[in-house]
Amino acid sequence: MKKIIAVITVLTLFFSVSSNTSADVFDDSKVKVILNGSELDFDPNAIIQNGNTMVPFRQLFEAYGAKVTWNQKTKTITAVKEDTTIRLTLDRFDAYVNNKKIKLTQTPYMAKNTSLVNLRFISEAMDAKVNFDKINLTVNITTSK
Repeated sequence: MKKIIAVITVLTLFFSVSSNTSADVFDDSKVKVILNGSELDFDPNAIIQNGNTMVPFRQLFEAYGAKVTWNQKTKTITAVKEDTTIRLTLDRFDAYVNNKKIKLTQTPYMAKNTSLVNLRFISEAMDAKVNFDKINLTVNITTSK
């Protein structure tokens, strides 16, 4: 009987910890994102996940003026702007910039019916400079163009 209680306790703890780290958990603190002096308004809000600022992919790519496509079957996001092509697949650490394989620090994932991507990775792939103000939870992005 003690073994059964111990197993149930361990399983309960495991599932409660797992549910707290779900990708659907959104912080009450809104991360502000500023691109070339203009604040971007994301829906859902930009969040910090595992130390990475995550934002809705379509809104970010469109802010950069990129053409975006979504392949539902393969769960792949492709964005093209001028001579830069970025390809990401949900829940995969491998991304491609102009067919060059890059290892991500956080996978793109689905939350609140929206695909979220790593803001810094996308911005730097678009040749932008990214600065994170931890105190004010603000990301400042500057493009060269």
